[in-house]
Amino acid sequence: MAHDYRPTDVSRRSLLRGAAGGLFGAALLGSTPLLTACGSGSGSGGNAKELVFWNFYGPNPDGNAQSKWFTDLVDKWNADNEVKIKLHYLPVSEYLGGTALQTAFSSGAGPDIFIISPGDFLRYYNGGVLTDLTPHLASGAQADFADGVLDTRTVDGKVYGLPMEIEPLAMYYSVDAYEKAGLSEADLPKTWDQLLDVGRKLTSDKRFGVLFETAPGYYQNFTWYPFMWMGGAAAVGADGKSGFDNDAVHKALGLWQSAVKNGISPKKPQGDGAGNAVANLASGFCAMQQTGIWSISQLETDAKDFKYGVFPLPTPTGGTYTTDMGGWAFCANAKGANPEAAAKFITWALGSTDADGVERMRQWNTVVKTNVPSRKSVKEAATKAGAFEKPALKTFMEQVAPAGGPSRATPPRFTRRSPTRSRRPCSAVPCPPRPPPRRPRRSTPSCPGTRALRSSEPAPSGVSILRTRSGVTVTVVERPQPGRTSRPGPPPRPAPAPREHTKGAAGQRRRREALAAYAFLAPDALGLLVFVALPMVLALGVSLFEVDGFGGYTFVGLDNFAQLGEDTQFWQSLRVTGTYTVLFVPLVFLAGLGLALLVRDHFPGVGAVRTMLFAPHVISLIVVGVAWQFLLVDKQGAVPGLLRPFGLGDVSFLGEPGLARWTLVAISVWFLMGYQMLIFLGGLKDIPGEYTDAAMIDGAGSWQRFRHITWPLLKPTSFFVAVNATIGAVTGLQAFDLVFALTKGGPAGDTTTVVYYIYQQAFTFNHYGYAAALTTVVVGFLVLATGLMFAATRGGRFHAE
Repeated sequence: MAHDYRPTDVSRRSLLRGAAGGLFGAALLGSTPLLTACGSGSGSGGNAKELVFWNFYGPNPDGNAQSKWFTDLVDKWNADNEVKIKLHYLPVSEYLGGTALQTAFSSGAGPDIFIISPGDFLRYYNGGVLTDLTPHLASGAQADFADGVLDTRTVDGKVYGLPMEIEPLAMYYSVDAYEKAGLSEADLPKTWDQLLDVGRKLTSDKRFGVLFETAPGYYQNFTWYPFMWMGGAAAVGADGKSGFDNDAVHKALGLWQSAVKNGISPKKPQGDGAGNAVANLASGFCAMQQTGIWSISQLETDAKDFKYGVFPLPTPTGGTYTTDMGGWAFCANAKGANPEAAAKFITWALGSTDADGVERMRQWNTVVKTNVPSRKSVKEAATKAGAFEKPALKTFMEQVAPAGGPSRATPPRFTRRSPTRSRRPCSAVPCPPRPPPRRPRRSTPSCPGTRALRSSEPAPSGVSILRTRSGVTVTVVERPQPGRTSRPGPPPRPAPAPREHTKGAAGQRRRREALAAYAFLAPDALGLLVFVALPMVLALGVSLFEVDGFGGYTFVGLDNFAQLGEDTQFWQSLRVTGTYTVLFVPLVFLAGLGLALLVRDHFPGVGAVRTMLFAPHVISLIVVGVAWQFLLVDKQGAVPGLLRPFGLGDVSFLGEPGLARWTLVAISVWFLMGYQMLIFLGGLKDIPGEYTDAAMIDGAGSWQRFRHITWPLLKPTSFFVAVNATIGAVTGLQAFDLVFALTKGGPAGDTTTVVYYIYQQAFTFNHYGYAAALTTVVVGFLVLATGLMFAATRGGRFHAE
């Protein structure tokens, strides 16, 4: 059965945003979790006798074999050398997905030794922070590395990083899933058509047939490259221009699109992504999964009884098989405390050709981990030790790796974003008009049967005058009804006599009140100045430069702002944010107000009810996002399970464009409605009870009391809630944390809010200057929108009547 892999124009652009949009700057790509602390590093002013080595292996608190290999490596070096190495461990989620390394280098405190992937190599090379390791390599060491392995770490014949391993990509499959579908090894797909056909047969109501990485980022690009290469395409063509606009690229994108659109592949993997075979393949979430050789050790450790097999990536009709050969490398910081000593340590650790060096790398690649060795001597020693006799490893060595190629990086010139030459003047944001002074009010809120009397006007017959303890006078006109005798109200209370104050005493009291007010406002004012106003000014300054992330600033004037007009992804993120705001603000406003009205009055258990409604707001948004991700995961989540009897079990709440945005809105409202309820509850408690009592005496119903008394007096509170919700929808935590935890901006950019897009530009693509320009524009929009809201509502004040 032949398949047409050509995607539609809309989906092609959407996939290109996530998969290929970053290929031009592949060296700039990385994952994007939020990191608030990056630990200590060493910069140019560090200790030349103790070098800091950042890594994600050890010393691991779990004390696993990989952690022990690293600690043993450093202990061996420290025992024989004057310059010591100190390991600095970062969890995988922080090192690979966070901004620790980028932030450290940007602040001039990068580690002396660190680990990077082939896709990250050119980012750091262009930043001028990589040390040439070539002078420190022993004779014959370069020749000992497998063909092509050093190519992605070499520039102009100089080696700037030594690889620890080779990690090729392949397809894994579940033996049990194949048997239940009546399939065998003879049915393993060899072409793209066969992959879709077999995937369809393996798909059930609780399992997907095949899994690809759908989360935008470097790893998605890494896993998609081979499909592009097998069709004969490349990210950069032979003419040095973009190679994406060709038939092979379109078909490679179409293959993934066909798998997702036909329900064969999920729109969102489980766990930390499609590189985790335990969370996806072994759990029964999918029957086939594209992942790397590292998954062998994952499955042996965390799913020992799971039966699986491995086969090479299928090829397109007329295409040539290849795969991506990734792998991590040690690098030395050229701006560190002692670059020469750091280079010596790296070449000793990974490039020693003596017996100890070969055995050390054999242990790492075949005992501690399951990799293809990056050196010929290590591979030979591992083969003699029988390391590749396991069926899965044997398949990698004999079928997967031989035809693979190194992870191809983009040429250095494409990793720098060239400033736009055209410059457009930046228009100033108009300040919101100041509302006119408010006239003194002489009337009370009107309701049926009431009107206000002037202080000098005598009360006519049938009028009761109610005076509250605070001195507020309410006049109620008693209108007789048929069959009912009107009763006069209580006699008016005499107005309290005004107190005598001297002019000096009144002035002192006002000064004391003013000083007290300033004292209470000072902490917040200082915080706003230091953490809001100052960063905004600095962002405006940075927006005039191109920043490489390694301390280099190039003045470009307004070029960053000029680029906004041509950035379709920015305008798409604005549309997403606008839609999200239009949906979120009214819903959370009405939910908060409705809940406040329900729990305003006292009833048994009202305190517990209020606590339960507010409780979600005290939980971290990341925790909330992860919890909802488990509840909504395709086919296996609790929510799809509940909806399966109604024929809705296959609905992908987080993977369907359009639906994902609604899901984000719903979770945001659920999270924040308790907080808005509390604000409204405070506003309701401030409304004097005498007003509603008077209206009730007059016979006003619940709706009339709400419309003519409660709602007008809630205007200041309502204005605060509306402004707070609007700002939160644009730049609040839910606009970033929930997006990061739930969708990473997907599917196809459907939940990429503007604040998440700014984060990507800064910490994924290293476009700090452009991100600062985006921030400046968004802040300008917010100031303008808030000013218009102030002007339209008079700051939430009452109408002057």
